[in-house]
Parts: sequence; structure tokens; C-alpha cells
Amino acid sequence: MITIRNYKNIDLNILYQIRNDETLQKNLMSLPKKESYDDVVKWIQIKQSKDIFKIISIEESDQCIGYIQIVDINNSLFGKLGIAIHKKYQNFGYGQKALKIFFNNLKEKTNLKKILLEVLSTNKNAIKVYEKLGFKQINILKNHFLLNEKLIDVIVMEKKLNEKK
Repeated sequence: MITIRNYKNIDLNILYQIRNDETLQKNLMSLPKKESYDDVVKWIQIKQSKDIFKIISIEESDQCIGYIQIVDINNSLFGKLGIAIHKKYQNFGYGQKALKIFFNNLKEKTNLKKILLEVLSTNKNAIKVYEKLGFKQINILKNHFLLNEKLIDVIVMEKKLNEKK
């Protein structure tokens, strides 16, 4: 079972690994750079102070496997989704389960009306998950992100939180 919770100090090592996983960071459309533990701690503090930032963990062991965040919150009405799962825990359905729980919590505890996200057009698995969760494609940014020396389209998707799914 998956749970969503606040950050704990025991999560630092997994978050450090995620932040320093070059392939994962590129797929998240982030510019990978080597980060120290202190850099990651500062990043977490910033996330906690201005964004919605939650840890994804395995309930039985409380093991952190990734994080979910809403950034760029605009007038408390909408924000941009970000999710990262450690490579060891990918392709088990944890992300989809975590997002369902997270969205239910957002509906109950925030005034957010809509969630936006950007995903590489090459990330077919993520696109399928987002569509299953009720996200709709609203735009394509052509040749928008440079990945491995090739320009990739970025798909912009949205989910209205008052809709079912």
C-alpha cells in the first residue's frame, strides 16, 4: 500500500538519489546537476515553504520512494504537478496510486480547481497514467525540450479537480 505524507529526515537519502539521477532528472525536464546533501536539504526547505510537497512512501515500511509536488500555485486556483519516483520503484503502479490519494487530499484540503502538467511526448507510460487519472491534453509545445541532443515535443495536460476519476 502507498501513502502520502510529510517529509521526514529519514527520506533525505532517497531524495538525494532522485535529485542526482541524471536520466530521471532529464525525463522530468530538469537540468541535472550534481547536488550535495546540503543542496537537497535546501531544496526541500524551499519546496515546503512555498509549494505543496509530499513524500510518497510504502505504508508498511514507511520507506520513501519519491515525491509529489504542486508548484507555481496561482491565486490558489491552479498549480503545476510534478512527481518523481526512485528508479528502483518505477513500473509497479506506485505513481498512479499515489496520485489518486494525492488528488483526493487536494480536493479536501485546498481550493485548487485545476492541475496542469507538462510531460515529454516520448514518455508514453506517464501519458497513459495521466489519461487514466482524468488528465486531458490541452496543448503541444513543438520541439520544446532538448533531450540527448534531440528536440522533443512537450505535451501540456490539465485535470479539473471537481471531475471524477
